[in-house]
Amino acid sequence: MEAVADELFACFERGEWERTRRLFAAGAQIRSQYGRGAPSVQDYEGFLKSATTPGGALQQLGLPVYFDRRVTLLGDGNGFVEQHITRLVIGGQRVEFPVCIVVKCNPKGEIELLEEYLDTGLLAKAFMQKRQSAKL
Repeated sequence: MEAVADELFACFERGEWERTRRLFAAGAQIRSQYGRGAPSVQDYEGFLKSATTPGGALQQLGLPVYFDRRVTLLGDGNGFVEQHITRLVIGGQRVEFPVCIVVKCNPKGEIELLEEYLDTGLLAKAFMQKRQSAKL
C-alpha cells in the first residue's frame, strides 16, 4: 500500500495525471471535503478531466508539492491514510496547507475510494489576492 501512495502522489507532483489511471479501480470515487459543506463526489474520469482540461480546477492550481508526508496503513491492509502539507504557487504566492487523504483499495490493490479533507480558507485567500492583482 505504501508503494501505491508513493506512486500516486509522485504522479500528482509531476502532473502525470493519466498515469494514475492504472492505480484506480473501475467505478472508483473521489470525494473532496472542503470545510463544513457537503463533499464533492466525482468518478475518476471527472477527476482526470479537472486535472487535464485547460482552465479545469486542478489546472488552475498548478502542480502541487507534498512534504512532511506521513502514511499509515489501514489495519485490514486494504488502504492507507496520508497526511501531508501541500504547497501550491498561486499568482506567484506560495500557499501551504495541511491535507488528509483516506484511500480504500480493493483486494487487487486498486483504489476504490479516495477521500480528501482540507480547509480551503488559504486557497480562497490566495485566489482572491490573485484576482485583485489582475484587476490592478
